[in-house]
Amino acid sequence: MLHGFTYNGHAYILVFVFFSLSICFYAYHKFQVVKTPNLLVAPLFLWLVICTLLCLYLNGAAFFVIPIYAGLVALYILINQKNPNGFLLLFLGLPAIFLFAPLIQLFPIALGLKMMVASTVFTTLTFFPVATPNPKIPQ
Repeated sequence: MLHGFTYNGHAYILVFVFFSLSICFYAYHKFQVVKTPNLLVAPLFLWLVICTLLCLYLNGAAFFVIPIYAGLVALYILINQKNPNGFLLLFLGLPAIFLFAPLIQLFPIALGLKMMVASTVFTTLTFFPVATPNPKIPQ
């Protein structure tokens, strides 16, 4: 293979994405006692650091800041409302899904399977703004 992508490369991508998602869900399962707004602060800070570095070194990657704005609005809603609307928080998580989901699949395809690490990092970074703001459903 001259291009570095095998015939079953999509299966590799799927396995690594599910593996990174399972690790993320396991980590959130361990932190169930922590309130939801507190879980959102650290990923937003990490995204702010990443976007600051992207702003300094990659001028064309400024669109990565859009999910941060949505995450900050979700954090504001979670802090100020006792029972926030789950659909509103889902709507605020959609920019992260629409911007980063294609990158999860296309990085290993374009750069070869040696860049599978980039796919798992994008999966993890997409998981945090989308999965964190979901409030628990009262039972």
